[in-house]
Amino acid sequence: ATTYPAFAGTVRLVKRWLAAHWLLRSHVTEEAVELLCAHAFVGSGRAKAGQSDESVPASKERGFARVVAFLKDWDWANGVFVPIYEDKDVGAGQEGSRVVVTAGSKAVWTVATDFDKEGHMWTAEGPDNVVANRVKSLAQATWNVLQQGAESGSLDVKALFVHPVDDYDFVVQLDVSALPRYTQNILADPVVWARKGKYANLQRQSAALAAPVPRSGFDPAQMFWDDIKRVHADTLKIFYDPIGGDRFGAIWDPSLKQPRPFRVMNHFSSIPVTKDIEKTKDKDKALVVLNESAVLSEIIRLGSGIVKA
Repeated sequence: ATTYPAFAGTVRLVKRWLAAHWLLRSHVTEEAVELLCAHAFVGSGRAKAGQSDESVPASKERGFARVVAFLKDWDWANGVFVPIYEDKDVGAGQEGSRVVVTAGSKAVWTVATDFDKEGHMWTAEGPDNVVANRVKSLAQATWNVLQQGAESGSLDVKALFVHPVDDYDFVVQLDVSALPRYTQNILADPVVWARKGKYANLQRQSAALAAPVPRSGFDPAQMFWDDIKRVHADTLKIFYDPIGGDRFGAIWDPSLKQPRPFRVMNHFSSIPVTKDIEKTKDKDKALVVLNESAVLSEIIRLGSGIVKA
């Protein structure tokens, strides 16, 4: 902290940025984020303790911009080495293990250190190819906004943390009154927790009768997200802001939209393909596709009491 005073603030900003765009924890681990932020300070032969280097970020804002710049240009197929465990940059120029990227690859980021030379301790479960490309596009868009703000002298900081939802196949809105962490939402509405009622004494009485019971770590939105991810792991990819998020976004597995033969263990909710029987060959009569409406109904049922009707 004394060597790089801007590091902690940089980590918080980058984590909040990824969380606001529905990627932190669910697809990108916090430890991986911390290593990438460390790379902005000590990677590529930058200064170590006792040395001075003007290229080291002196503020959390500069550190955030540097991480974003790295992510938009990073060829993650080559990996990155972060020399954080040695006094000297013994790993400078060293690359992480090269990754063979495929559409179904579960982990495409390699973030290596002296302790983890393979670089998959914190990226073994993701991000996959889809999410890694999403991070790259997000970083490019964020960088463009930062550049425009620097040129115009006016930057809407909150705009960097507002997440567009046009690319999702569907979005589930949650009831904010049932979310303990909603106060941490980037766009939280204070009306949700404002006192309601005309008479103050009645407000106090009703508050006493309905006093909440402290539940450490209770996060119904996160529990709901975990259930959806577990139940529909073979059907969709889901995204969520774990820091006060009030919506889920999901994309269907595109391969399930193509007709395929019916099997008992297909691992997804299916529905027969409707075709003209007279024009359909016998071997094609048992084709099925993803039953999207059934999956959505199941999600609403699982989220009873938390999904906004």
